[in-house]
This record gives sequence, structure tokens and C-alpha cells, in this order.
Amino acid sequence: MNDDFINPGEVVKRPSFEADIKATNLSTYYTITAANAQIEARALAWANDRVNLLAYRKVSPNSFTIPDNGLMMCPAGAVFTGMNMQGTQNNPAMTYHYLQAYDPVRGWVTFSGS
Repeated sequence: MNDDFINPGEVVKRPSFEADIKATNLSTYYTITAANAQIEARALAWANDRVNLLAYRKVSPNSFTIPDNGLMMCPAGAVFTGMNMQGTQNNPAMTYHYLQAYDPVRGWVTFSGS
């Protein structure tokens, strides 16, 4: 049992200063709980708004042909997005893009390899 609050089912048999304190603390407890719930709701709404504003996109498409020795990498920060074997048997053309993310504070930010 918590002495700071009126417990469920507890009956105060006679008015007393102690019972008044318990009732006041109970009222304060519910007020704080309601305030905390409101703060949490506002924080969740703010976070959801920021998430809704996030976006991603592919930019700067480019490609290269893999040489005969087969060793070729896309530039740092870029990702492979396709391969074209048309017109060749041994040297496919590899397509790559850079990725960007939209941050509501900073705008479009390019992913980098550093």
C-alpha cells in the first residue's frame, strides 16, 4: 500500500488532516499523469511529422563497362542499380546511382563513402 495516495477501496472513516493530504496528493498525481500523457502525445506527433517529411531518391545516374580482367568498382557512396549485357558477352555495362535523403532541417543530403 502506498501511503501517499488513497488506495482503491480505502474508506476514510473520519475527516482528518492526513486524509486531506492524501486527497490532494491523489489529485496532483492525476494532474501530473495527464500532463505527461499530453507531453508524450505532442512528442509522438512531432516525431511522426518529421518521419513523414523524410524522403529518399536516386540521383546522378552513371555507368561503366567492366573490363576484361573483371575488376571494377562503383565510386564511393554510390550503389549498383543495374546491369546491361546487350551487345556484349564478356563486358557488361554496370549502372550506378548516388543516394540522397531529405532531412527537413538540412534539405537533400547525399550519402557518401567517407
